[in-house]
Amino acid sequence: MFLVNVTQPQANMTAFANQQSPLFKQKMRNKLSLLLQVLTFGFNVLYIDSDVILLKDPFPYLQSFPEFDLLAQRDDNICSGFMYFVSNPRSIAMMTRAYQIVQKPNMRDQIAVNNAVEEKKTSYALLPMNLFPSGGKFFSRYQFFWDRTGRRAVRDYW
Repeated sequence: MFLVNVTQPQANMTAFANQQSPLFKQKMRNKLSLLLQVLTFGFNVLYIDSDVILLKDPFPYLQSFPEFDLLAQRDDNICSGFMYFVSNPRSIAMMTRAYQIVQKPNMRDQIAVNNAVEEKKTSYALLPMNLFPSGGKFFSRYQFFWDRTGRRAVRDYW
């Protein structure tokens, strides 16, 4: 079991939080803290946001790229809502830096991760959109269940 202190008298960490709110930003700091702790203990990590739908087991695909420290869904750059980390000193150093960066006022976790990857020169790959599409891309092309063959994950953000 891993512990991230989310007990704050002024904040309900299980409540919905608008992306611009202080509560949301605290949740994103907690997210990076937890990812860093798990990596430090030597575990590889697949992090997915709650709006991601897995249509197939992604691990055989993700584990077929041992040369990368990080695999992530594509947004403009790395999407912090779907990331697979291999635990090693490089990924731990990158997540340590991302956690430091996200402490800045108004810093978003996705920007912090992208900045840390660049600073630490972390080896990463963006997952192909045909296998790991965003929700908008997926649902604009596929309407019925039988159209969804071959896809491994869908992210439902617009």
